[in-house]
Amino acid sequence: METKVPRPRQPRVLGLAAVIALFAMLLPATAGIALGHAVSVHCDQITNDKDYGTSVVYVHGTSTVVIASFAAGATATIAPGTYDIKWGDGYQESSVVVGKCSPTIDTVDSPSTGTVGVAMTVGDTATLHAPVTFVTGTSVAFTLYSNNNCTTSTGVTGTGSLNASGIASYSTSWTPPAVGTYYWKVSFPGDTYNNSVSACGGTHETVDIGKASPSIATVDSPSTGTVGVEMQVGDQATLTGGAGYATNDSVVFSLYSGTAPSACLGTALFTDSAALIGGVATYSKTWTPPSAGTYTWGVSFGGDTNNNKVSACGGANETITISDKIATSISTKLSESTGKVGDSVFDQASLSTLPIVFTANLPVLPAFTGTVTYAIYSDGKCKNIDKTAGTDMPIVNGVVPPSNTVKFDSVGTWWWMAFYSGDNNYHPAVSACEEEELVIGQSSPDIFTTPVDENTGDKAGLAPDKVHDTAILAGVTTTAGGTVTYTLFKCTDDTCTSTTTSQPGGIVNVTGPTVPNSNTITIDSDHTGYYCWTADYSGDADNAAVKSKCTLEIIGVGKVSGETGTPPPTSTGGSGPASNATPLMALLICLAFGALGLTAVEAQRRTIRR
Repeated sequence: METKVPRPRQPRVLGLAAVIALFAMLLPATAGIALGHAVSVHCDQITNDKDYGTSVVYVHGTSTVVIASFAAGATATIAPGTYDIKWGDGYQESSVVVGKCSPTIDTVDSPSTGTVGVAMTVGDTATLHAPVTFVTGTSVAFTLYSNNNCTTSTGVTGTGSLNASGIASYSTSWTPPAVGTYYWKVSFPGDTYNNSVSACGGTHETVDIGKASPSIATVDSPSTGTVGVEMQVGDQATLTGGAGYATNDSVVFSLYSGTAPSACLGTALFTDSAALIGGVATYSKTWTPPSAGTYTWGVSFGGDTNNNKVSACGGANETITISDKIATSISTKLSESTGKVGDSVFDQASLSTLPIVFTANLPVLPAFTGTVTYAIYSDGKCKNIDKTAGTDMPIVNGVVPPSNTVKFDSVGTWWWMAFYSGDNNYHPAVSACEEEELVIGQSSPDIFTTPVDENTGDKAGLAPDKVHDTAILAGVTTTAGGTVTYTLFKCTDDTCTSTTTSQPGGIVNVTGPTVPNSNTITIDSDHTGYYCWTADYSGDADNAAVKSKCTLEIIGVGKVSGETGTPPPTSTGGSGPASNATPLMALLICLAFGALGLTAVEAQRRTIRR
């Protein structure tokens, strides 16, 4: 408030001064009137109205403020309080009250609109207006409310620091929880020279939050069917981009005859709804297609408090194609699912209709005709055909022929599939790749050996004697590799493992089933007796290792005097094709070999005598 009192033109007239003083005393102290000399009091400023040729001194407690200028309009800014005024000419007036300013506030928020459930950055800017400068750094409070009298907070609140221009700002991230109008409230707490002030709402202080506009994606199942065959049909709708769906929200599903978009303009064959849970609604029912053709799903969401309505008709996954052919499935069974190299394997396919419920008017199903093709793949996804096992093999009187027999000559894993061509009554069908896996492991060969006395060509002879061993592999692949290691043991070592009684017979390379002979070993007269050969096959990638059995390859070497050595022991160790031989059989073989040796010695003696 501004009040002016003119300085008296004739200060010597005491009566007039006394009247003025009396008048001042009757005014309230907050009016800020200076007596005797004219001044203007406007919140925290005091201004000379005229040039009095003297200074003005304001005293408040121990604080003194001087307006030194003589000119009119000279101003002093002072803190609120009650001041005694003294003029430089010695004139002193009664106290004057200086109060705080009451600022005004302008606000502008940004943005002023948003969508429920969509995160956004909201903020507000406040500009304070007053005759004097505000205290820089003062915190201005900003709060966003959901009602227009600013009593229900959204939890969005913070402060901004006031700058020298009286401006403060605040912003933060916020996801609107519901549709509606939200209101900013700005509060300035006041400072040394200014009273507090606040504002709720206003022309530029609201944020209008609108409904979300969700999109809808649908997938039906199944997508094919047959006229007159009852089937379970269904559709699933997924809403995205929405917010805060209500617990009683639902989606309406309708099936129309024809193609989109015109189909959905007609009358639906049936309409029903399913609850929307977590943005997903699923619906199914039994239905018997009345005629061949295309049927289209229509899906609609009616909207709710937070979401706009949305609908869809047809689409990539929203049609059912009904034909007059019957849906078919094909299953297969391998002759073996695991085997070894060299095995021959075949596949057998079986055809059937998909699970259906026949209507009363559906005729008896005709026999399958058409063809079946078998293929073998080297990968588990059935992308790379490795072999064929029969192409376009005819189906006669509903009987599906088996595949051709295929021999597997290497270790590995293969996958089989069968393809049905379909016919006039049935749809084509394909078996599942992963259901027919064939694992082929190494072959399990046998090794057969025959010891040879090079002097007699038999299994016994006289020292000094030369002997070697022969071997044959059975059950290996034609490309078999690896090696065979020959070893000659004294038969007193019935396990054929002692290195002190053995002699190496050499290591030979295997080519297919062919095995070269061992090296020749010479036995002198100091080492006569019974000897046992062993032959060990190393195996390779496609063929397992195998070892001949100890003591089943016996050769006798006798002295000229007739000694043939100690009969060999029976064996309990080793492995190979003769693993079923009993100890008794081994002993009989040893005795037979001994007899052969004695006979050979006796014949030699007779020759010498002659």
